[in-house]
Amino acid sequence: MSLILFACLIVSFILARSIAHFITSPLNALRLENPLGIKSYEELLPLLHKVDEQNRLIDVQIKQLQVDKDTFNTITQNMDDGFLLLDSKGDILSFNKSSMKFFGVLHEGMNIAVLDTHYKKWFEIAMQGSKHTEVIEHNDCTYQVIVESVFNSAKPHDDDMDSNHDAKFDRSQDLESLDSMLTTCITESKMQNSNLDSTKNIRNSAVPIGVAIILLDITEKAQREQLRREFSANVSHELKTPLTSILAVLEMLQNNIIKQEDIPKFLGNMHKEAKRLMALIEDIIILNELDNDYTFTPFSLSMQNLCEIVLAMFKDSIAQKHLYCTIRGDDFLVMGEQRLLLAMLSHLCENAIKYNKDKGNIELTLNATHKTLCIKDSGIGIPEMYHERVFERFFCVDKSHSNMINGTGLGLSIVKHVAHLHNARIELKSTLDVGTTITLWFD
Repeated sequence: MSLILFACLIVSFILARSIAHFITSPLNALRLENPLGIKSYEELLPLLHKVDEQNRLIDVQIKQLQVDKDTFNTITQNMDDGFLLLDSKGDILSFNKSSMKFFGVLHEGMNIAVLDTHYKKWFEIAMQGSKHTEVIEHNDCTYQVIVESVFNSAKPHDDDMDSNHDAKFDRSQDLESLDSMLTTCITESKMQNSNLDSTKNIRNSAVPIGVAIILLDITEKAQREQLRREFSANVSHELKTPLTSILAVLEMLQNNIIKQEDIPKFLGNMHKEAKRLMALIEDIIILNELDNDYTFTPFSLSMQNLCEIVLAMFKDSIAQKHLYCTIRGDDFLVMGEQRLLLAMLSHLCENAIKYNKDKGNIELTLNATHKTLCIKDSGIGIPEMYHERVFERFFCVDKSHSNMINGTGLGLSIVKHVAHLHNARIELKSTLDVGTTITLWFD
């Protein structure tokens, strides 16, 4: 009897195991990635259809996140400015090539603290909800660094999706994080333009989910600002010098300090300083025009005619130094503005006269084939070390090297600007105590 009972138990166990395996095998064969791929119980079909629908929706979302990330990367990679996006731990989520000029070698997942403790401070400030701006010198460049918090302003999805997406969305956390931060950056930017109070509320009530660092290369802007400050200081000095001389003479005349026979001499000095002051003001006006995107209607002009006009303007100075001036070559036409071209040529010829030797030569050679004008003098020349700098504003060659006479200091700067405006290239060749040759190449 016991043997029969034992045998029945064994048969029942085997039979139950077989039945259970038969029942559960369709369930074990289910794959959440493709729930309808294997035949299962009809009672489970509504649930499986729901899972399949959610999977398709999640796939669409992941693809959209990838598209957003690719678009985001394409935009940032083509930015001239550096861009770095960090998560809440300080790990790099995204960066562009321009940022590597500042930070060096980067890779996703690298922590900002590894690069420099100063950069870590930027991150900590931003994670407290504060915006940080700093101008920094790095690798001979000037950068404006903008570090700003990124807040999550995205609205939650439907409850149904939230309850079913965890298994599959865990594989796209990086994509989701990056997309959320990108969306937030855009959203906050719009809110700042439309409703600053709303943005402040978000900042005050939320914890940052990351940090965005933007590196603006302002090297050229900083250099221009430095040049502007130097120019302003130099202009003030250059204007003050002749005015001081004129006022000094006037005060002496008022106080009858100058002898009657010396008055013509002092008046001559006043006239000279007044002319220098007027020339400086005229040069400043021209430079101001050229610095403000000056435009003009070009006319066809004879280069030989322009040269003849300029030499006629300086006939007295030429005669005073007994200079021999010639215009050679074949005439050609240039498209430009006569006033500016005459200003450019007058400064070149004035230098050739002013810094020439008595009984020296000045040759103006035109080449119609190559459309060039060459102005050659037999003057005192310019030391080679100063060839690149002579076109700077208010730059004067050291008198201990060249004994050059001070002018307004703006002439060659005007020459450079006018040449650039007329698509002309300047070539300077000069030898100390031999002479200077300046060639203008017109397109």
